[in-house]
Amino acid sequence: MGAGLLTARRVVTATTVGGPPPFVPSMWTLELLYEWRGWAVAQVTVTEGAAGEVAQTRVPLIVSRAPRPTARYRRVSVPDDIEDPALVKASGRVVLPPHIHWSGDPVYDLRDRRDRKGGYRQALAEGLDDDVRYFIDVACLADLWDDMPLPAYVRDVWGPWLRERGWLD
Repeated sequence: MGAGLLTARRVVTATTVGGPPPFVPSMWTLELLYEWRGWAVAQVTVTEGAAGEVAQTRVPLIVSRAPRPTARYRRVSVPDDIEDPALVKASGRVVLPPHIHWSGDPVYDLRDRRDRKGGYRQALAEGLDDDVRYFIDVACLADLWDDMPLPAYVRDVWGPWLRERGWLD
């Protein structure tokens, strides 16, 4: 590890009683080893035992410590040519690809306002340039904007873009 990456070590400890009978008390300790650029490396130590039989297990963890994704850390696609009238746009019933919608029903009916909001949210949050070009109609997006549940990192990018081009007040 490079110099300056190590932060103060923090330790959290808890004792639990559980598991199958006979109940064995266990103590776990979460120890933050270091943080770097929004990531943390920690170690969990689980100590279990009763009547002199003690076993310890150590498990390393690497976790993101970013409070929420932001445009700074997550790419939001805004293709330069999205307003090009020559672009073919999705309409009617569409199936979002797995890299955009990976669980549940990926079918959205873009004629239905509620479905369009859901499909647009998925495409804006997870889509690549080609996906956004195909699935997003800017006029429809502007119409839905105030009612759409979008992640903050998407609003942080698309809101100013729509205002600069006169789509929003």
